[in-house]
Amino acid sequence: MISMTEWLLDEFTEEARSTRRVLKRIPEDKLSWKPHPKSMSLGELALHVAVLPGELAEFFSESERKVPTVPLPEASSLNEILTAFDKSESIAKTKLSAWKEDDMLAEWKMVHGEETVISAPRYMMVRSTMLNHWYHHRGQLVVYLRLLDIPVPAVYGSSADEELIGS
Repeated sequence: MISMTEWLLDEFTEEARSTRRVLKRIPEDKLSWKPHPKSMSLGELALHVAVLPGELAEFFSESERKVPTVPLPEASSLNEILTAFDKSESIAKTKLSAWKEDDMLAEWKMVHGEETVISAPRYMMVRSTMLNHWYHHRGQLVVYLRLLDIPVPAVYGSSADEELIGS
């Protein structure tokens, strides 16, 4: 029988493959571009997508964490984005691999001072915040690519620009 950890690792591995295809399409000369004044720049969003899994895997490693402040620096190159993603992917896989069934079911809390902001099993936090949150921002990144007229890679099936024929 496959464990929760193995499910998450399998999902993460496949999603990392898709994310890498998206990140490789980032046009280096457009890193400061924003689709709207309230939006993140392409470089901020791409770097956020690159580092998110590793940072959140580390964040969920302890049973309780304080509400974080999340700076969103802007990447200065595609190499910086891809290097950050390599590191993040490695950290996330290491953390996910280390968590056993009991670790996944253990309560995880985020606190602000003495107040508990959220409390849930680690598995739920990994699913909702580490993975779903990551996919959400990757989806934003795909929209940025479309708006910049960059060919959109296949992610969950073929795109208007690319057939899904493997990775």
